[in-house]
Amino acid sequence: MPNVVHSRKKGVLQSGSCAKSCQQKNRAGQVRLTAKSLQRTVHAPKRTGAAMEATTRSDSDPMRSIPPDESAPDNEEETARRGSDGTLNNSGQVWTDQAKERIDGMYRTLTALALALGFVLSSAQASPLPPDQVQWKYNWVPGQASVVSDNAPVGSITFTNELPTFATGSSDIVATNLRVASTLPAATPNFLVANGAYTLNLTIEMMEGSVLYSGTHTFSGKLSGTFSSEHALVKNMFDPGPGSTHVFQLGSYDFTVTMNAYTPPGPPSQVQTGSISARVEVTLRDGPPDITDVPEPGSLILGGLALSMLGGAAWRKRWLVQQQLA
Repeated sequence: MPNVVHSRKKGVLQSGSCAKSCQQKNRAGQVRLTAKSLQRTVHAPKRTGAAMEATTRSDSDPMRSIPPDESAPDNEEETARRGSDGTLNNSGQVWTDQAKERIDGMYRTLTALALALGFVLSSAQASPLPPDQVQWKYNWVPGQASVVSDNAPVGSITFTNELPTFATGSSDIVATNLRVASTLPAATPNFLVANGAYTLNLTIEMMEGSVLYSGTHTFSGKLSGTFSSEHALVKNMFDPGPGSTHVFQLGSYDFTVTMNAYTPPGPPSQVQTGSISARVEVTLRDGPPDITDVPEPGSLILGGLALSMLGGAAWRKRWLVQQQLA
């Protein structure tokens, strides 16, 4: 019996010494794990929320210690914001799939608008109207108000300054009206021999698309003959070449102007006046248009407003995406 008891006590003693040894080993392991955890805490980025709780739980329980995953998100907020593929933009922000789709849609919309605007502008330039539908404006300005006779008392033939007028397609146009003024009798009239030269300046304008085209040319001629307070025998001759014919190249069209008509003035007492006229032939010119003028200010303003609206829409969409990601 004593041996049995002694052996039992010895066994109990042996069991107690084993328990102490195991406790010491566990304490040493916990110290080593705690030191490693402190090193990770010092060198690793700051963790918050669920990640900090998991680290604390693993430090207190060595049997549940799990090596940290450097590729895992630092917190739940970043996990929620990370997309299915975890793509990062250039600034380091995490974009969700929905945000990327919105940005792609924004760029597609802006590209479509730009293409549509370019198509409209190119269509306006590539499809000129038929010549008989082209509207244009012309303005005649005499080089001088009148021509005077060679003899005295001086008589004169005056030129009217016509107002700017619109026409469509080819047309005859009146350059100026003529009226005689004299105080001499028919027996001793005023006469034009050395005097009588005149000039007429013509300006033509037309719009093609949003571009204003304009051209000016000076025509010339000479009046001759006699006139008095009782009669008028006044002749006209247009100068040859540029003095009587000129081609305005405006946009896609040619405006061929020919000084071809003259109506002599009557005596001073006549109500009706004489006139000098021209014919304008509008034709479609082969080849690209000659752009010599800048667009009108109204076109520039509209273009600027359109670009501003596109920029504002793009900024607003980008701002909304950033607000959702914030």
